[in-house]
Amino acid sequence: KAAKLDPTLAEAYYALGDVYFDNDKRSDTIRSLKRFLKSNPKNLRLKVNAYRMLWETYKARRKKRDACGAAREYLDLLPPGDAARGGAERFLWSC
Repeated sequence: KAAKLDPTLAEAYYALGDVYFDNDKRSDTIRSLKRFLKSNPKNLRLKVNAYRMLWETYKARRKKRDACGAAREYLDLLPPGDAARGGAERFLWSC
């Protein structure tokens, strides 16, 4: 609830998730980024990056269903023709 009332708290969850991701702490990454996304963030750049990190984290944990869902969300937010789409599009062929 606090993250919904104060967007800076939501961004703190993102920042934590980013640090956990960089340090390969997968469970903490997932927990923090899901909290961030649950707060319905307005910052599109952070939202896109959160789904990318979730996709990569789920993929590393071999959680294919979750990885597919995060990759779809990631692609839905990226503009057509964005160079970053390639990896997610290729991955979705296996979903």
